[in-house]
Order: sequence, then C-alpha cells, then structure tokens
Amino acid sequence: MSTITCIDDAKGVVADFLTKKLSKLETEDLIKQYESINNKPNNLDLELSSLRSWLHSEELRDGSFHQGINALFLEMIEVRALFYAFIKTGEQNLEFFENEIFKTVFFQQWKVGCIYLMYESFSKLVSYKDKDKSLIKLWPRISSFLPPTVDEDEVELISKVLCKTNRQFVNARSGSIKFRNKVIAHNQLNEEPELLEFDREVQKLSRVWAILVLFYSEGIIQPFRKAGLAFYGFDKFFEFAEMRYMYKFRQEYLDKIDSWARTRLHNGSLSHRGPIVKISVKMDFRT
Repeated sequence: MSTITCIDDAKGVVADFLTKKLSKLETEDLIKQYESINNKPNNLDLELSSLRSWLHSEELRDGSFHQGINALFLEMIEVRALFYAFIKTGEQNLEFFENEIFKTVFFQQWKVGCIYLMYESFSKLVSYKDKDKSLIKLWPRISSFLPPTVDEDEVELISKVLCKTNRQFVNARSGSIKFRNKVIAHNQLNEEPELLEFDREVQKLSRVWAILVLFYSEGIIQPFRKAGLAFYGFDKFFEFAEMRYMYKFRQEYLDKIDSWARTRLHNGSLSHRGPIVKISVKMDFRT
C-alpha cells in the first residue's frame, strides 16, 4: 500500500480505486486507435507507452485487478432504476404486471440475476476485507486531504459511518448486507429484497461516491445509458403509454441519485456541484 503524503498522491489513490482497468481487448483496441493517428501529440505517446506496459503486465495477464468503484456503483444504479420504473409503472396501470413477459422463465431468471448484481455490488462497495477496493478501504486513507469545500462535519460523519471499527455494514445494522449474506451468499433465508431500505443505504453511499469523484475529477459525463438503450426491445412487449411511463420513472430514479449525491449528509443542504455532468446543446440561429 503506497504512502499518501500530499493531495496529488490522494487524488491518484482515489482515481485508482474508482476507475475501471481496461481488459486485454479494450487495451488492444485503444492502442490501435492511437497508433492510427497521424502527428500524435506528446501526451498521446506517453499514453501509448502506458497502455503497452499495461498490456504486457503481470496484473493484466493474471486478471488480478479490480472492477472499479465507479463501474460497480453505476451498474448497480442502472439495475435499480429499471426495477423502480417497473414498480412505479405498475402503480399507474394495475394491468401492467398481467403482461405475459412477467410470467416467463426468462424474466424470472433475469430478475434474480439483477437482484444478485445489485446486492453483490453493494457489498463490494462497503467491504471490510483488507484486499478489497471498497469505499470503506478508501475513505480513511484520503479523507484528511479533502478540500475545504467539503464541510468538516460531513467528513467526520462519513468517517464514523465508514469506520471499520463501527461496523455499520453488517447483518445487524444493514438490511442490504443481511439480505446479501443470508439470501444470496448463503441459503439461510427465503425473502424478497426490501428495495426502499436498499435505497436508504444507497442514498448515503451516493454522497460518499460524489465527494470522491469530485475530489479527483470534474465529474462523470452522462454516466447512465440513454433510455432508449436501457429499454431496447421492450417496445415489442409493452404499449406505447407503458413505455412512456417506464422512461419517465427510470429518469425519476436517476434524478434521485443526482439529488442524493449533492445532498450533504450532516445537514441536508444541497451542494451546487454534483458528480453527474449533463451536456446540453443550445442552438442560436441569430445573425
């Protein structure tokens, strides 16, 4: 474990924990793209050298690299947003869940797989294991280097929540961890997930994730899939009005994440900066 002596060191550690390492195929594709560019700037040659080193590294060859906190968090939210869209659409249209697709073996297996992904991702984000790249392992290493824009009271509160000795994310204190351990990891209980409780815990993690993202970057540009891609193919099974509801409610959940990420945990006030960067284009045809 490298020693952190300054802000730049801390930012480097945060970037390492949060960003996903490239696979062999992704690395090879990127090298080909960069090599095809004529008149390469100096920084691109440095990037190429770094990519080639990574391609031939023992770490990549053995697969001994982590998934990246950003990837875990964002995919967990993508799946939860779909569940939210289904449930809220069903509340608007009582016949929604009479659709034959919900009765298929495929959908039931898909549902189980999504639940596994959500709760396993959550458990990885709050893992106490020494070798895991989790929020709990990251926060204590860098919290003292955070900028003054992050209130000291909030830092202190998060430090208590994520402190290894407090053990907030164990069966007795976390419904999400209990469900993961008792239902998913071990065959001890047979119960449905409490998604509202899951959301309450995700709300806290969203803010922690936001602080870390904004510490080492300006944010992530449009990190979630476009609705059309998220619901691709669903129009073959659902009515147009139902699709509109699903689009609407999925976005409603993603907006919750944006709000939770900007809401300070110690006093509930809203930060003007968030980790989710949205791009809008304004056309001006005036001459």
